[in-house]
Amino acid sequence: MNPLHTPGIRRLRAAAVVIALALIAVLWPGAGQASAESASAGWAVRQAESARTVESRPHQDRADSSSRHQTRAEVMAMETCQVGDVASSIGDAVIDPETGEGRAVLLVSARWAAVRCLLGARPDRVAFIDAEGAALRTSVTFLDAAGGAAGAADDPQPVTLDVEHPAAIDLHWHGVDTGSAQGSPAVHPAFLHVWLPGLDGPVGGRWEHGPVYNTGVIEIGPLRQT
Repeated sequence: MNPLHTPGIRRLRAAAVVIALALIAVLWPGAGQASAESASAGWAVRQAESARTVESRPHQDRADSSSRHQTRAEVMAMETCQVGDVASSIGDAVIDPETGEGRAVLLVSARWAAVRCLLGARPDRVAFIDAEGAALRTSVTFLDAAGGAAGAADDPQPVTLDVEHPAAIDLHWHGVDTGSAQGSPAVHPAFLHVWLPGLDGPVGGRWEHGPVYNTGVIEIGPLRQT
């Protein structure tokens, strides 16, 4: 047997290799330092990237918030519509012959392409007008957006009016004499006028839907965008 291949000799050779590696690590610290510096550099890069990500979020949040505030600011700065900027008319009516209920829509639109303004949504006053321009007896019930009777606290938001966003008001009345308990006398209007908050004159149109029974009772909803 070759003495160099005995188990004892092999153990001694392995021990010598371990000692040599240990000496290299002690006498050449740059190898361990390089590994540590590499790990430290990687950690620093990750920290910097994380900081940049966190820093960018407030800027994005501020940009989004600025956009929202700008929109609200534009609405607040928008002027109230003037009568000369607004066109209006009363659409075709549908009258139920059994119940006598009539329905139509008062259409409100911007007269000019450059018009962009605000209209108050809850009418202040409503009046039927005869052919001579005199006011007729008019009994008004104001409705909310759901079609129920509006309360004193109901205050719908103003409506933005421009050429792409016309508005409308729903009208309900009795167009047939049904002999109700309120009585059946009718008024015979030639026009319907509706005053909206902020306007220095009425909107409305020519009334071509016949008599209004129950002594001029009409129900009118708030202004809404169509």
